[in-house]
Amino acid sequence: MTEQIQAFPITFNYRNTRMGGQDDVILMSFTKGSVIRSFLHKTQTGSHGERTYRLLPGKYLFWRINVSNSGNVYVSVGILDVLQDGKYEMKYETYLYYAKAPTGKRIPEKWLGLIRKNEGYLPFSELVFGDGD
Repeated sequence: MTEQIQAFPITFNYRNTRMGGQDDVILMSFTKGSVIRSFLHKTQTGSHGERTYRLLPGKYLFWRINVSNSGNVYVSVGILDVLQDGKYEMKYETYLYYAKAPTGKRIPEKWLGLIRKNEGYLPFSELVFGDGD
């Protein structure tokens, strides 16, 4: 009998206010090389909610954005490590854009390749890579 591997629901807060504030986490798969499909559940107003992924144990690349209502943009990237029991850890988080400017931080080539391949799906990637203001 083959042991079946269980996918676990991993949920992150989501926010997109009329005043410009945003919070979101986008996950990418190292094995598939793409953004992972998620389910976004918003409150009735649509400004807040939760983004849920169903993930097998393993390592994923996360792209986290936070935009304050005053317009400061924070973009970070790191590893989401989903453990066998469904718990997870966010590791090696590195800020690529902090408030009003790129940080100039270097990230591993493997991460960079995955980000560049999927940057059309990643909010504020144009700020991080200098393709916009």
